[in-house]
Amino acid sequence: MSVLISCPLLGGSVVGGECRITGPVIASDAIHGGPFAIEGTLRVMGTGSITVPAAAGGNSLTLNVLGDFIVEVPTVTNRGRVSGDVSKGTETGATITVNAGGDITRKGNGTTGGRVTSNQSGGSCSAGHGGDISLLATGGNVTVAAGAPVTSIAKCHGGEIVIAAGLAATIDGQVTSEGTTTVARGGPITILSECTLTVGDKGKVVSKGLDPGADLVHPEGGCQVLIQGIVSSTGPGHEKPGKNRCHFPNRLDKPLDAPACVEVWSGGPLTVDTSGVHNGETNVDTAQSGGVRCCAWPTCSRRVTSSSSGQPPLRSWCTGIRRSRPHSAPTSPSSPRQVG
Repeated sequence: MSVLISCPLLGGSVVGGECRITGPVIASDAIHGGPFAIEGTLRVMGTGSITVPAAAGGNSLTLNVLGDFIVEVPTVTNRGRVSGDVSKGTETGATITVNAGGDITRKGNGTTGGRVTSNQSGGSCSAGHGGDISLLATGGNVTVAAGAPVTSIAKCHGGEIVIAAGLAATIDGQVTSEGTTTVARGGPITILSECTLTVGDKGKVVSKGLDPGADLVHPEGGCQVLIQGIVSSTGPGHEKPGKNRCHFPNRLDKPLDAPACVEVWSGGPLTVDTSGVHNGETNVDTAQSGGVRCCAWPTCSRRVTSSSSGQPPLRSWCTGIRRSRPHSAPTSPSSPRQVG
């Protein structure tokens, strides 16, 4: 199916050989009868938006894009966005999945930017939760510019966020899964790059909850990882976190009932940069409002050369199991901390 045929099915128009969403569009897999297939580049303009309507048990939107997927900086209120947001405590945010053969670019101007969100904003936590978001650029780069958010923020638990790049991933914006009430937990966040992964100065990758704590935050770069912003799994964590991925059965070597965890893997250099203007930090702070539950944990590991066949072993430098405390200082006050 050519872009000329598939684009109007999504409510777009073909301009310059790409599919452009220039106004508000309502779309879902259910309405369309399955995932959308765009044989070219899909661009959500600053005047455009794609909204997934609420549905019992949560709706879904799947965009299979042969070319690039781009969300521009909004030029009109509530535009420049893909939204699966819901407004009731009983509702679940939509599952949003983008599979792109090229690049995924979320543009930003430092203050605002192209949004992909599946938040649960209204009422109290009744039965719903934030929706899951997957942005997968199998053959290209992923860029989340400063001011551009990817969020699943909910009165109940935040949803899972997965970002994957076949080349490089650069995060200068906000990637957040958060539960905002006392019964809510942040969801897991995974950012994978086949080569270079950079969390820039304004980048924030955060799983955050309240009494149940947060969940696993896992950045991974096949060639190297550079953290100049914040990578955090955090929350008071006063009660058992339940089904997070910081302990059994997902991490058999970690403390049972760990309320928060950050796990950074690199196939080469791994740098948490606090030199000059940079404020790189991996953060597993919990117990901010009193009380202690053991144990939140951070792990920063890189592959090292091995003469044996198979996968090289991991060497770790920031591995630690600790009782959490209010804010911890960056890895180094004056220079990058590197595994080399």
